[in-house]
Amino acid sequence: MSLQERTKLHGNDVNPDFEAVEEILGYVQDNTVHCEETLFIALFQHYGKAHLVDKAVELFHRMTCFNRVRTRQSLNSLLNVHVDNDRFLFEKDEWEQACKVFEEMLETKVEPSVVTFNSLIGYLCRNGELDKAKGVLEDMIKKGKRPNAVTYALLMEGLCLIGEHDEAKKMTFDMEYRGCKPTVVNFGVLMTDLVKRGKIEEAKSLVHEMKKRHFN
Repeated sequence: MSLQERTKLHGNDVNPDFEAVEEILGYVQDNTVHCEETLFIALFQHYGKAHLVDKAVELFHRMTCFNRVRTRQSLNSLLNVHVDNDRFLFEKDEWEQACKVFEEMLETKVEPSVVTFNSLIGYLCRNGELDKAKGVLEDMIKKGKRPNAVTYALLMEGLCLIGEHDEAKKMTFDMEYRGCKPTVVNFGVLMTDLVKRGKIEEAKSLVHEMKKRHFN
């Protein structure tokens, strides 16, 4: 049975045999068996589902021992494991952990992608950390990554969650100024917030504004 098949098999188990996984990885490393990056990404997810985040991080650092270059895909996967397991616990001063992931990317010459930044921004916004989310946005721009409509939609959702609807609406103009045209996704965030708060007339006005700004 191949390593990929064994990994898939373990991924379907309720109590995966991690010792067997380690044994196979040891064999692969000792015998310089070629493995695709997708295998390591599958193992990150495998460890993440079992809440073994540290094992995923350890394997990420070991990837070069298997003659595998760490790309943005593997780093994005590792970041998602952290997010899914609530490992960015800001009240416990673990914000540095997120920063280290980005520093790791730069040191290994793997540039964080827009998806990477969006994952972190989304997590921060869901947890009411808007200032930090905005900080990530600025950092993203400094590193030459252009925020997309989803980036701004995540920030807008975060603002709406804390009752800052006007600030969220203002962001549709800010993003356009920065060269990112608002899409239906962005107006959808505003519309959903207004409907949730029972502001039907304002929602109707927003529809008219969308038409005026050529969002049909």
